[in-house]
Amino acid sequence: MKIFVIIITALIFLNISSKLYSQELPALVTDRPDITESALTVQKNRLQIETGFLFLKRENLNLNLNSGSGVDSGMYTVLNKDISLPGVLFRYGISSYAELRLGLLIKYSEVSYDKFYDGSNSTDLAPVNIGGKFELSEQDGIIPTAAVILQGEIPALSTESNTEDSKDWFDPSIVFCFNNSVSKNFSLGYNIGFDLSDGFTEGNGVFYSLSAGYSFSDSFSGFVEYFGSTNFYHLIPKNGMDFGFAYLINNNIQLDISAGAELLDISKEHFISTGFSIRLPD
Repeated sequence: MKIFVIIITALIFLNISSKLYSQELPALVTDRPDITESALTVQKNRLQIETGFLFLKRENLNLNLNSGSGVDSGMYTVLNKDISLPGVLFRYGISSYAELRLGLLIKYSEVSYDKFYDGSNSTDLAPVNIGGKFELSEQDGIIPTAAVILQGEIPALSTESNTEDSKDWFDPSIVFCFNNSVSKNFSLGYNIGFDLSDGFTEGNGVFYSLSAGYSFSDSFSGFVEYFGSTNFYHLIPKNGMDFGFAYLINNNIQLDISAGAELLDISKEHFISTGFSIRLPD
């Protein structure tokens, strides 16, 4: 009987301790729904799962296709539709200032060629992304909170159509993350990143973003964001804007929605996304 009482007392004590510890955790901070990565890492021994669905539509005007494509020469419109089914980012805190990251994306794509033929579709696992985020400093006046993300894609861990040579590549990138809390409700987050594999070719070697966030309450927040990319090949930037909202169901669960478009021509490229994030254990 005494042993039974001791066990029950211990369980009650552990439950109360767990709830008290959970209450000490800050509210969930995620790297979505905006493109800008936060300058904060996940708490030690906590797993954060951030998942979302995204629909992206792109239209490009091209001159012609390679021979044998079945498309006559001349101008034509290429319409791309990409749907993530979904994209998932796993973040695990290994210390008070560092986290490990694993990104997975299953993508459904449709390609069609205006006035010629219907095109094709495919479902693929995109290159797996692995890396880590490391906090560098806390905000001190106008000096922002800062962090760096070191990561890379592994094309070999992908079902997308690539040459055998490209499947051997490890595509590294680095992202510098900054955040300024301007007031209790308003903050600025901004990133600049470099894709080290194709920055000197025609890829998006340099990417940047600026996100202005506002908390309407402890649970509901929104943001407006400017983002873009360019490269060292011809230095012609491609810019866009998006906006969205996030709702904290509790301290560890968040729902979000966002939408955006390319600034040059909104009708040619736009997207909408919705997601769910959770921190474990609660």
